[in-house]
Amino acid sequence: MNSITNEDVMKEHMENLSIREDDKILDFGCDDGTFTIPFARMLNNNGKIFAMDSDASKLEKLRDNAIKAGLEDRIQIIQTNNKLVIPVDDESIDTTLLYNVACCIHGKENQEDLIKLIRDIKRVTKESGRLIINIKGKHIEKRIDSAIPEIQTYFKLEEKEMKKYFLKDKGERYRFFYYLIKKE
Repeated sequence: MNSITNEDVMKEHMENLSIREDDKILDFGCDDGTFTIPFARMLNNNGKIFAMDSDASKLEKLRDNAIKAGLEDRIQIIQTNNKLVIPVDDESIDTTLLYNVACCIHGKENQEDLIKLIRDIKRVTKESGRLIINIKGKHIEKRIDSAIPEIQTYFKLEEKEMKKYFLKDKGERYRFFYYLIKKE
């Protein structure tokens, strides 16, 4: 079987995003920086990635990794305390990443949280800015697909892409990307 790895999928995905060196990126639910660090490498000193998460220990690991990589000036770490309010200026973000953030996308029981989050993402996103949702697994795909009509109140779905990859220790996986553009 000629499979691609998770790293291959993400590298190709990032290359196709046309991130500019001076972009402002929001990584909501950044965890320990799995995606924050690679995106920060794409930026120059005028670019910035706002890395938000509620887990202080994960953010501390991200801080350590950013320092080791020499990227601490490009990453602003924000602890959210489980709030879905984004503490950045209106229309200041070029691209928002919701990568593997299933906490707000679990279906009807979290619909209010999802709507609140998407509204705040719209508030901070520049005109023609992007929202990119990345999930792993077909079971979460159905949850996202059911939320897309609500999300499309604020963002236009440009494309949905599926990539299949194979992890030696975990078997075959699917990764889905939803590319959305802010509506006026």
